[in-house]
Amino acid sequence: VSHYNLLIQTAIVILSILSLIFVFLHCAVSFVTLIAFAVMQIKLAGMHVKDFWTFIEANDILDRLYRLSKMYDKMNAQEQIVFLSEAEKVFSAFERVPNEVWEEEYLKYEGRVTMIGNFSEAAAGMVSGFLAAYSLRMPFYCQTLIAFIGIPAALTLKEYSVRTKIVHPLRNILHIIRYSLITNKSLCYDILFSGIIGAATLTMAWFVQPILMAIDTPTTWYGIIWTILNLTVGMAALYSDNLNRRFGENRTYLFILLFIAGGYVAVSYNISYLGLGLLFLFYLVRGFATPILKGYINKQTFSEMRATVLSIRNFIIRLLFAAMAPFIGWLSDAYSLSTALRVTAAIIFFPGLLFLILQWKKTK
Repeated sequence: VSHYNLLIQTAIVILSILSLIFVFLHCAVSFVTLIAFAVMQIKLAGMHVKDFWTFIEANDILDRLYRLSKMYDKMNAQEQIVFLSEAEKVFSAFERVPNEVWEEEYLKYEGRVTMIGNFSEAAAGMVSGFLAAYSLRMPFYCQTLIAFIGIPAALTLKEYSVRTKIVHPLRNILHIIRYSLITNKSLCYDILFSGIIGAATLTMAWFVQPILMAIDTPTTWYGIIWTILNLTVGMAALYSDNLNRRFGENRTYLFILLFIAGGYVAVSYNISYLGLGLLFLFYLVRGFATPILKGYINKQTFSEMRATVLSIRNFIIRLLFAAMAPFIGWLSDAYSLSTALRVTAAIIFFPGLLFLILQWKKTK
């Protein structure tokens, strides 16, 4: 089997290239979808605003107004009059915000979606192992058939009832990028923190095989371990909303960062079957992290911009992975797997802690 194995550095470089291709294809598909939607010019009822950007500006005013409200009790009569005047400017606009924007159940359903996805991957891992035993080409044939099922499934989807009409798609995209990464600092920090954690969990997924090779795991166990790891993520995702309610937002942020970065360090010092157990703990936290961090982003975005904002998050994840994966692969080949894991932990922890501190300062 050894002559089929590529060097870890070479393999991860290939994965980085595939990640970049995925990013650009994802952006292209999103852009084409928005163009098609704009051409349709569906006449929709909803909030009467000039365009989407004016609604974003109103949201920025409300954000400043919220911060001002915290000091309301300390204001004198003159300042309170100014406060009420500012509130009146945006009240009518936000009175018509659709209820879907404030979905309290998002985290619960996002956890279930993540669970289904990982359970499906686990099942696919088991089935593909049997198929590969028959023929290495058979999993690809079956995957092609499964992919085609998505076409009739997509045709059965109902159009979401959007409240605002997109007139200039490209301008809308630029406005949303500006709003999510510049105007709304809290949302920006959430996106960047989520991107770092997402890149960390994605990188660890590609460390699994080198770790299994390092501890001389029998090849027949690879598929079984991968299946159990995905089941672990799915089960954790199912209970992510419970964890979030128990810990609260700030402690959940810290919990995720410490366990993700700490997981790299712990595994790096235990390249053994004990490390394999620690890897399952890492995947448990990964299952909590994905729906929770997406839920935090969801709370700060409107339905009209949510898909684009989540696409920005996915773009950052893939971009970070593509940027650091070749370097991590080189470290593993030139020094050791343990060194590569420890350096990855540092790359994750310090920027993640920085954005966490900035987020805490912003919400004070």
